Amino acid sequence: PRVSTYAGGQIAAWTQTQITGAIAQAYQRTGRLPEGSYQLCVEFTNVTTQGRPLTDAGACSPFLVTYPQPPMLIAPPDGDAIVTGYPTLQWTPVIVPGRPVSYLVRVVEVLPGQTPLKAIEADVPVLDTVLTNSTILTYPPAALPLETGKTYAWRVQAVNALSGGDFASAGPGVTVPLGANEGRSQVFTFTKKVLFKPVQITTSGQSGKSNSDYAK
Repeated sequence: PRVSTYAGGQIAAWTQTQITGAIAQAYQRTGRLPEGSYQLCVEFTNVTTQGRPLTDAGACSPFLVTYPQPPMLIAPPDGDAIVTGYPTLQWTPVIVPGRPVSYLVRVVEVLPGQTPLKAIEADVPVLDTVLTNSTILTYPPAALPLETGKTYAWRVQAVNALSGGDFASAGPGVTVPLGANEGRSQVFTFTKKVLFKPVQITTSGQSGKSNSDYAK
């Protein structure tokens, strides 16, 4: 008997496929299937060849969907106190073979009474930028300045390298999160502190000698 091989695009218009059931909401938000075990079944009906009908046929095959782990923040450490206005932010890479990875880096001020997670999701960022194939960023002078005495939260999200944006559906020219947890790292905080400089205080003693001390 003759055997014919067909590519997936010849069988179905996958971009027009409707996803239903419990995974539909996650698929609509991210444009991808959640991690897990699946089974793909295909049925061929009403097929003819040279005017002769063929017997209906079908087959199923299991497949597994897994995603890489999201980036892990490295520096500054969580809860760190910094004195520079231009800290260097660093995180671990997300490896996707054959695909460039972009990182959305967001820094926000944590207001009184806020949790870091609430701040990162709700507040206007002081820095919101995208890097591609780089896992280190020095806070740019062009961004809003970090103010002394204030606490800031920061997070990194791995996405495909097509464009910027937190969420999008799959399709040409859109951004899709890469990795578990929609590509989002944990949230770290740091506080901008005052840089104290030693001040020399000199007093004259009875012996005529000077005693020196330092104050911060």
